[in-house]
Amino acid sequence: MLGPLIVNAIADAQTRAGHTGPARYILSFSIMIGLLVVGFVANEMIGPVKPKFHERAAPRQAARLADRGRS
Repeated sequence: MLGPLIVNAIADAQTRAGHTGPARYILSFSIMIGLLVVGFVANEMIGPVKPKFHERAAPRQAARLADRGRS
């Protein structure tokens, strides 16, 4: 959601600085590439939750979950 806002704000600033054409978008697209890389690295660093941190299901909920598994 913030991508278009970032691109437009930087493109407007580049226009005020005298840049025209595709040169207005070089900085904003470089920033967006950097954000994509950060997001990719953060996504790769996330791992599964260790079993010791899992919550046990309440008895009724456990029975319902077991019934669903049999269907």
